[in-house]
Amino acid sequence: MNRSREARAEFSAIPAGDFFRLYGEALVAARSGDRAQAERLMSQIRSRHGSAVSSQYAAIQAQLGQIDQAFAELDNAVAAKDSGLIYLRSDPIFDPIRGDPRYAPLLRKLHFP
Repeated sequence: MNRSREARAEFSAIPAGDFFRLYGEALVAARSGDRAQAERLMSQIRSRHGSAVSSQYAAIQAQLGQIDQAFAELDNAVAAKDSGLIYLRSDPIFDPIRGDPRYAPLLRKLHFP
């Protein structure tokens, strides 16, 4: 909705270090074009959660416009059986990758309708 300031305020109400705060702040940074901050936050998430949340890394990469990295993370998500993949078809956060020729085959691989 392009309301970064309000989103930052909401995420700041979540305890520091909480996954949802880190993820939300990383998305806001990515959407705001602050690649360094988004990558710093992804690094913090990675140190705590490893590959278990690869679909969230993919979402952040997609928002950064790093489409190849987003698909690499989605491959990691498939290998890790990341439950976040259930949002791949419906969450608008993945809109930046939907036009890529790798998107439809990935949905088929996951047996999405």
